[in-house]
Amino acid sequence: MKGACGIDIDTDKTYIAFAKKLRHELIFMEEAELEIPFSTENLPQFLKENSSSINQKICEKEKQLSLNIENVYINLPMIFSRKSEFSATIPLKKRKKITAADIIFAKKYLQDTHLDWDDFCIHNFVLNYEVEGKTYASIPTGIIAKKIKLNSCLVWVKDKFRKDTETVFASLDRNFAGFISPFASVVGNVFTHPKDMENSCAIIDIAYDRTCVLVFRDKRISYIKESDFGLKKIFDELEKKIILPAALAQEVFNRYISFKELSHLKEVSIKTGNNYINLSTQAANTFVKEYIKNELEAIITAAKEMLSPDASVYVCGRLNIKEGFCDFLKSFIAYNVKLGNVKEVASKSFGAVNYGMLRFLEEGSLREDSFLNRVINIYKEYF
Repeated sequence: MKGACGIDIDTDKTYIAFAKKLRHELIFMEEAELEIPFSTENLPQFLKENSSSINQKICEKEKQLSLNIENVYINLPMIFSRKSEFSATIPLKKRKKITAADIIFAKKYLQDTHLDWDDFCIHNFVLNYEVEGKTYASIPTGIIAKKIKLNSCLVWVKDKFRKDTETVFASLDRNFAGFISPFASVVGNVFTHPKDMENSCAIIDIAYDRTCVLVFRDKRISYIKESDFGLKKIFDELEKKIILPAALAQEVFNRYISFKELSHLKEVSIKTGNNYINLSTQAANTFVKEYIKNELEAIITAAKEMLSPDASVYVCGRLNIKEGFCDFLKSFIAYNVKLGNVKEVASKSFGAVNYGMLRFLEEGSLREDSFLNRVINIYKEYF
């Protein structure tokens, strides 16, 4: 069966999501984690050094899941890319109805105008179109015009960076299908098409050492912010509260912290060096939940002005896999709380492959048109 995978390299671990392709749909199958932390500023070098372990895991899952992995996508942290907004006015050959081909040409024209020869564009998010003095949020196909103006947000890397990464996967006989920015991967963890999105919604993605918040208005990103809250901060606070070594604080969180209601008091003995301490699991749970509640309330409050009262708030990331987490969020978030597309996904790995395959924020209806519809549109243009 044809499949694809997405790789998310978080600070403490590396995740790989596997999915199978069914026509125009991508079905999540499994997320695997590798104890490979990211500890260098050179991503291609990191991939080269760990390519054997990554490929071994892919081969293992191909066999287990009866998959043939055709494409590999990578969630690319923003520190490795550049992002900026640009505008360009593109003249058409004559006054005519704007077609999907014109939009594709205009996007390429904008990229070529503003990026250097050795840059490689990984995303071209069109913010809006201007035609005949009017502004359009969606693709203005069918409108008669002589020129079209695009306002876009471009995300790019150096072409050598891309080629070096491509070379690593080529040596494994794998097809590197591209980088996906973390914001696009976050969206890919929740949606597969703009029609699935409410007019007003937010996505909160909790990673190891940061949390990303995206707010959508009229199905377009209107607010993006990152904070340093994440799984590591929870471990740090637990370490200070109980006075434990970092590794033990993490173990306590993994083994004893639950977002379900605890039915009874329980104490456990934890060995620290030559000593033992008694830990009340209820007290630890109360402390962790209160800390997370305060942090998330602050994050949501900062974005409150951009959200309508009936907005949905989607939460995805490292805490999703904890049982009862969604119900815990509903106890204090005054919006319609939902988890991401797949509860079993702890990283942006599935979002990377899901968005990489569909790219609905960039291509939209340019991809939706069937071959027959394109032929009909061309026919209409000439007769």
